[in-house]
Amino acid sequence: TIDITNGGGGTLTGMTFTLTYADNQPTGWLAAHLSSLAAPATLSLSAVRGSLGAGSYSATIRVSAPNTSQAQVIDVTLVVIDSTTPPAIQLSNSA
Repeated sequence: TIDITNGGGGTLTGMTFTLTYADNQPTGWLAAHLSSLAAPATLSLSAVRGSLGAGSYSATIRVSAPNTSQAQVIDVTLVVIDSTTPPAIQLSNSA
């Protein structure tokens, strides 16, 4: 979840968001919900379970409002690990 507040003066209303997926990647794997069109609000994100194969998937969410001069951009990355790969312990070289 991402909390959205008004960082300026006046009233922040009419908020919307757009969700775009990286080129040549599947769509629909990320669900987004804005709790209110006015600040304060919460943007909730969740991965949609489906048939994504192992790999890295990227999306961008752009939150804007008509009475603001600048949108805020959120980059999202989902990494899917092959569930047939057994767990392995890994230690850092410096520890």
